[in-house]
Amino acid sequence: ILEESAAAGKPVVLDFYAEWCIPCHELEHTTYADPDVIRALEPFRKIKVDVTSVDTAEIEAVVRRFDVQGVPTILFLDHAGREIPGLRMNGFIPPKEFLKTLRASGKDA
Repeated sequence: ILEESAAAGKPVVLDFYAEWCIPCHELEHTTYADPDVIRALEPFRKIKVDVTSVDTAEIEAVVRRFDVQGVPTILFLDHAGREIPGLRMNGFIPPKEFLKTLRASGKDA
């Protein structure tokens, strides 16, 4: 999927989450449901990475590749599939803070 997005030249937001993770559910129901956040993420391909049980080689490889230490972890990749520096977010991020971080990076649409 990451290769497809890079080939299409589309930036990606990777959302690492787990079913048992309460802050992950808060992100889903609060931050990602916010109309301004929805708008800001329109240019990105959104990919949720379920690490509830890291039992596939593909999931393990993605976790290792991006050195994900815990959930929720949100990171942004540019059109070439490289992580955008300074834009990684960990833990629950309220909508206003999420937007502030995204805008500070210059990646807000």
